[in-house]
Amino acid sequence: MSKRKSKTGDIPDNLGNNSKKTDLERAKIVLEKAKALKAPIKHLTSSDSAFGRSLEEKKKEND
Repeated sequence: MSKRKSKTGDIPDNLGNNSKKTDLERAKIVLEKAKALKAPIKHLTSSDSAFGRSLEEKKKEND
C-alpha cells in the first residue's frame, strides 16, 4: 500500500495565506512592509540624554 500524497496547494499558513506563494514572493511582501514601517532614528545629544536621565530619576523618587 502506497502513501497518499497530500495536496499542498490548499494548505493555508498561520496568516491565512495559501502555501502556493513562493518564499521569494513572501520575502518581497515582508520587505515592503518593513520599508513602510521604517522611521528615522533620532540620535540624542548629551544634553538630551542628561534631561532624560533626570526625568527617570524623578520618576523613581515619586514611586
